[in-house]
Amino acid sequence: MNAAGPDAYAVPPDTYAAPQGAYAVPAHLPLGTPGFIGRARELSALDGLFAGLRAQSSDSVAAVISGTAGVGRTALAVHWARQVRPAFPDGQLYVNLRGFDPGGTPLVPERALRGFLTELGLPEAHDLRDKLRSRGIRRHTF
Repeated sequence: MNAAGPDAYAVPPDTYAAPQGAYAVPAHLPLGTPGFIGRARELSALDGLFAGLRAQSSDSVAAVISGTAGVGRTALAVHWARQVRPAFPDGQLYVNLRGFDPGGTPLVPERALRGFLTELGLPEAHDLRDKLRSRGIRRHTF
């Protein structure tokens, strides 16, 4: 846990209420790395981005964690994401794109998106390719 403490990311009850409905809230974050240590500077930078986002009431922010294979980018991202999980009561999605997986091929973006949409309760996500292709054709013909 970083210096901010476990309650630093709690969402004030009058700020946001989780959506009500008959769907399961996705919680896909993998388990954290046992014995995760260090990276205080990087965790602080991510905390700063997140605090700025909340202070501005902005809808989105992107953070890029860069480095060569095996340096712990995913471990850092997952560790931080697990810390801020309470701020996202409507769920968290995770996908391994297998970019550096020596035993497999990288996951194509379409499959990752289809998995997210299916998990979020969109039953028509299975024919995503056809729908996107037909929308693209319609845009080009008008």
